[in-house]
Amino acid sequence: CWIHADAKQKTKIHIISDGRIQAWLNLKPGASGIIDEPFFRADSAKSIVALADLQAGWNELLIRLDVRGGSNALAVEIRDASGSPAALQFQARKPAR
Repeated sequence: CWIHADAKQKTKIHIISDGRIQAWLNLKPGASGIIDEPFFRADSAKSIVALADLQAGWNELLIRLDVRGGSNALAVEIRDASGSPAALQFQARKPAR
């Protein structure tokens, strides 16, 4: 998905799922993920939190989810550094530049 921030800001990205999670923000060649959770959790969903710096403008969040059982559910929440909901815009498609 694409996330628009009016200004550069530190955030906490919460990803909730019962599968294996990998996530990247503004992916660049050779970049490591902001989340690389190697374990499957078929018994219950778990929240993984990553600290991430959003740039001013559009930011791409790419999530890979590998589910081998359970509910096949995914939830994402982005909060500012203090834990309050961040004032951001979201869209599924790449924005027109």
